[in-house]
Amino acid sequence: MSELLFAEDVLPGTEVDLGDYTVSLEEILEFSRQWDPQGFHVEQSATGYFGGTIASGLHSMAILQRLSVLGAYSGWAIIAGRRIADVRFLAPTRAGMTLHGSFVVDAVEMRDAQKALVTVSKRLVSGEVLILTAVHEFYMYRRT
Repeated sequence: MSELLFAEDVLPGTEVDLGDYTVSLEEILEFSRQWDPQGFHVEQSATGYFGGTIASGLHSMAILQRLSVLGAYSGWAIIAGRRIADVRFLAPTRAGMTLHGSFVVDAVEMRDAQKALVTVSKRLVSGEVLILTAVHEFYMYRRT
């Protein structure tokens, strides 16, 4: 395992590739039945506005968070999240899509001797289709 990154190691402008995740119909239905049981998430109908079942936006955000943890955060000295802002759901997530996550470090603000506030702009795409964007803020430990 590589060395843990602290706030001083994370530089504004850094682009981080988070990898891919393919979402299945079974996963969409299971998540939606538990957490967002609206008809267009849980019914397998070709009728309706979206022309079929789509994932909950919360599910898409959870996938992006999983990619973030596996692709970056598990090697970063993160204390806790502070805020998720400017979330935009731009296209639906559908079964069989392979989603790709990435983020750019926007800012690293040293708050005190122990912690810094890190801001990142995240993107989730499927091919050329932009699925969602969001800004996340979280606290990281400083190297002491």
